[in-house]
Amino acid sequence: MEDLKNKSKGEEIVIISISIIGLGVLLLASSQGSFAAAFFALPLLLFFGSLVLSSIIMAILKKDFKRYFRFIIAGFLGIPLTIFIFGFLADHDIRALTKERRQLFHDLRPIFLKYKQENNTFPIKLDDLVPKYILEIPPALICDIEVSEPSIKTIMYFGDEKDAVFSYDTLRAPDSSEWYSIAENRYGHDE
Repeated sequence: MEDLKNKSKGEEIVIISISIIGLGVLLLASSQGSFAAAFFALPLLLFFGSLVLSSIIMAILKKDFKRYFRFIIAGFLGIPLTIFIFGFLADHDIRALTKERRQLFHDLRPIFLKYKQENNTFPIKLDDLVPKYILEIPPALICDIEVSEPSIKTIMYFGDEKDAVFSYDTLRAPDSSEWYSIAENRYGHDE
């Protein structure tokens, strides 16, 4: 009987350790973006899902619900925690920046159109809008092209007589760039 208790304690320690380490690694990976977090989220979801399933099966087969109840609860708690960390914490900063930029595009579009009407072209660079049309360029639209490595904050602007287009990343992942056309008032994704 003592061996069974020790074995049960050992199983609990292993499962708790794997759960804490797994969630911790996922939390760290989430700070690097959804692409990095995806490598850890799926195995963690599989771990918690199999923990629930195997614990239910073992509880039924061995008719010992009391012993496996904690594992079932741990699995059921781990699944939503994993989804929360992956879904809400990964890329939170860049999603907030993207939302801010989209609002700025909406707010500044009439100013760009007024510039186009008065000058027969869209601004070649954003500085052309200052100070006559806007007092300063909003920080979310500033891109330091001198930066040696692009960051999530990188945004590119291209203006000519036909259109003014912003291009930027919406996630920390490959193929996640988006563009916005002032003239067409629409968003698109680079392919």
